[in-house]
Amino acid sequence: MLYDYARRLSNHRKGRRAVHLFLSRLSRASQHPQDINIAASHFNPLVRKYDGQLFRLGNHDIVFVAKGVTLRELDDVVLKLRYMFRDDARLRDLERSQDEDPFCTHYNMERDYEAFLANAKDLATHGASRNDAPDSSVIAFETAARPEPEQQAPEVPLLARYVSADPVYAWSRNTAPAAILSEFYFRVEALKQWYGSKRGGVHDLWLLRTLTSDLDEKTVGHLFAGNGTVPLALTIPVSPETVLDPDFEKFNAHYRSVARTPILFEFAWTTVMRNAHMFLGARDKVLQAGHKICIDGWDPYAFAFFNPARLDTHFFKVAWRETLAFEFRSEWSAPLAETVRAAGTTKIILTDCTSKAAVEFGQQHNFLLFQGSYPAKKAQ
Repeated sequence: MLYDYARRLSNHRKGRRAVHLFLSRLSRASQHPQDINIAASHFNPLVRKYDGQLFRLGNHDIVFVAKGVTLRELDDVVLKLRYMFRDDARLRDLERSQDEDPFCTHYNMERDYEAFLANAKDLATHGASRNDAPDSSVIAFETAARPEPEQQAPEVPLLARYVSADPVYAWSRNTAPAAILSEFYFRVEALKQWYGSKRGGVHDLWLLRTLTSDLDEKTVGHLFAGNGTVPLALTIPVSPETVLDPDFEKFNAHYRSVARTPILFEFAWTTVMRNAHMFLGARDKVLQAGHKICIDGWDPYAFAFFNPARLDTHFFKVAWRETLAFEFRSEWSAPLAETVRAAGTTKIILTDCTSKAAVEFGQQHNFLLFQGSYPAKKAQ
């Protein structure tokens, strides 16, 4: 079907662009149907806006074609999907071993039509364009183009009422901010007030015990429902002591029985530095449980002279404060920018961004990801 469509474009190339995502190159662990569905759904706004064609191939690849779509709009979607699959080991190996981009190929039909046609023919020859599943290319396009009928909103589960979202935005120079991840946190103080004096204890350990007893599949389904356009992450701030407590294992066993999405466990960098040995034990335990780790609250100076690679974690959050706009020492600019670059710009988030100065500071020092009220306002 893709090849037939490509042939019909021969006389309709003007203004059309396409992108081919090679999800077939991901490891099998990243090719779960739910993940592929989420990846395809990122194109839904462009399908509607430009009456685009979305092809989901039998080998898990995705091809999107539209007239009038801009390269910037396509890049925004591709960036979100790169972020979504950033931890795939096979993709990382390909990125290190190939000069060409192993994740996707862009086509400007006025210039690259013959290459696009040849690629479509090759896919048809090898059977990749066949998809006998219910979400074949035509059905996928029709589903994306037609809004779902309105349904009565389901009742919000109790625990889900005490959740706050905090999106992460990718924002490079000369582009608009684009949400690539939405973190959500439980508001522990509010939850404690609701439970009253029935339960006590340290915040993070109290939360894990509460979730162990009260988190169910209905709540998990509500939390991770989202709108299909941005990946979701349940973030739980913890201390190393809590992770090493026996109740953590009880929590993990229960969580795995009702959910499959990994949790992002967040450690304060001051706690990590105060007892590095204990943190390393907690880190290993979290990783063995199949979850992800973020070290939060870094001071920019501390981050500049540290080697993040040694900690083997997924994310780092560097905290912005307004005084950095005029007091950050110029001799530290190059070390900070180099540390961010070396650690990987898709792993470092500048948080608490409440002003334009925060974003300008971040972009000057190689930050790509931002969190806070200012990028949220500009993304609206």
